[in-house]
Amino acid sequence: MKKINMKKYYPLFHEQDMWIEVPDAVECVLDELYRAEASHYSRIRYHKAYYSLDRADGIENAALFLFPSPEDQVIQRLDRNLLYAAILRLPEKQAHRVYAHFFLGLSISRIAEQEGVDRTTVSHSIRRAIKNLKKFLL
Repeated sequence: MKKINMKKYYPLFHEQDMWIEVPDAVECVLDELYRAEASHYSRIRYHKAYYSLDRADGIENAALFLFPSPEDQVIQRLDRNLLYAAILRLPEKQAHRVYAHFFLGLSISRIAEQEGVDRTTVSHSIRRAIKNLKKFLL
């Protein structure tokens, strides 16, 4: 068990020092998050990203948005692969409509117009596909 100062991690809520004992793992996670936040604010200051967000070179975007860790990227990739596998298990029309709506950003009306069917047909098909995806993924 380690003693940590809550004022360090939560300066807005603790005006005075408040020491508590936490498990070592919790202290490590809090320190890691504290360092990541400090690094984030350092990048904002270094790139002067607090002045402008309209440059096209991506400096402000890189400074303002934290990039996921390699572990997070692997987890996201695995989740994405599971989702794609579940979509492939759907009937062809449902898979096509789900992909068009959620991945390509087409509206339900636009999909219905392209397929020459009623809007409610597409809407019901997407709802059924979502129910099927929940069954596959849970």
